[in-house]
Amino acid sequence: MAITSSMVIAGATAYFFDIPPFSPRAEIHAAGVCAVLGESENLVPALRNALPESSVYSFKNGERLLADVHDRRSQSFHCRVDGEDGSLSRMLTVSTYIAPAGSSQLWIDKHVAPFRPEDYPLREFKAGDKGVASIRTAGIFAPCIPDGKIIGGQYNISTVVALDRDNDSDDGGTRQALIDIARSAAEYAHKKAKCELPSKL
Repeated sequence: MAITSSMVIAGATAYFFDIPPFSPRAEIHAAGVCAVLGESENLVPALRNALPESSVYSFKNGERLLADVHDRRSQSFHCRVDGEDGSLSRMLTVSTYIAPAGSSQLWIDKHVAPFRPEDYPLREFKAGDKGVASIRTAGIFAPCIPDGKIIGGQYNISTVVALDRDNDSDDGGTRQALIDIARSAAEYAHKKAKCELPSKL
């Protein structure tokens, strides 16, 4: 189909007046993100880098904190980011919870790898007992509760960040952004859960 001058003018007009599909990308401000993502100075820039373009970002915060030290296995922290279509445009999820330290590889296989498409291999980075990331997911397994405090041995903070929709730019910058988000969320959870072991974050 030939492109006419009227089509060009209409497209330019739509862009100028922000008529969809040329709606501007929404701004992300620290005050509007989930509290459970923490307060790292890298957090907002990382979210801007990691999230696909959208005219709206909706942050949904979830937190379950129990005061009794013996019940810390049930503590969890969650954040979900939706785009303009609500539940149909889920973009990013962050889940942090207390888990038995056990095997780092078992943790990767069970909690991180399922979010990694085959074309995006996980690579290690230094954080906690284990840190792994691709350009679709990042996970950190950080020490929290020492052996002897809770039945079952040592417990760690498991933090997993997953992109539910493709970012517009598939590059190393996205991977680093997910790492920064995971690290900030892990730091928040480690503090709120009153962990006794150094996080090594």
